[in-house]
Formats: sequence, structure tokens, C-alpha cells
Amino acid sequence: MIPYSFHPEAEAEFAAAASFYESRVAGLGRSFSAEVHRTISLIREYPDAGALVRPSVRKALVDRFPYVVVYRHGPESVIILVIAHARHRPGYWQRRKSRPNPTVNRTRRYAASCSTTSARCAGYLPR
Repeated sequence: MIPYSFHPEAEAEFAAAASFYESRVAGLGRSFSAEVHRTISLIREYPDAGALVRPSVRKALVDRFPYVVVYRHGPESVIILVIAHARHRPGYWQRRKSRPNPTVNRTRRYAASCSTTSARCAGYLPR
């Protein structure tokens, strides 16, 4: 599988959505996070499988949740541009530049627990 990275705003959206679901039902944020990570794993394995949104930008649906992962891929990496609700404000992200967060490069699975209550340490986001 090829490595991936998040656009900084995509990472923040992911954390916010996971926190929202967790605030509604205990464990739901963790389930959301697991489904997003499963979708990202599929994207990394089959980067051309997503539906074209515009030239060089694709999207993949997240199972069980009304979210999409929008990404751009090259021969050596995938950049997650947005993790967006499928029915809210479509296309709001299209002006984002496809530069990833330079300090965030994902190449492996991450632990899902930590001693703090932040979204990252609660297991919603990889370390």
C-alpha cells in the first residue's frame, strides 16, 4: 500500500465528525473512525477505484455513515483532501490546495487508546 497524508483541514474535519458521533452515542465515534480508516486503506490499495470528482481528484464513500473521503493520488502517495458529510455543503472544499500537512505522513496502523481525551488520543485519528 502507498503512504497517505491528510490536508490539515481534512484532519480537523475528521476529528470533529468523530467527536460529534461520540457525543451522540458512546462508541459511535470510534466506529466512524474505524470506517474512515477502512475506506482509506481501500483507497491506498486501489487508488483508481474512487469515482472521479474532477480531473485527478476522486472520492470514496464511507460505509455506514453519510461521509465521503475525497483524495488525490500520485504514483507514490495519496493526499486526503477532505472527509466531508455527503449531504452538507457539497463542493465547499474545492478551493483547497492539495498540499498535505507536511508533518503528517501515514504509513501504518495506529493505536486506538491514549491517556487523554482529545480526538487524536481517543482513537479517532491516527497518531
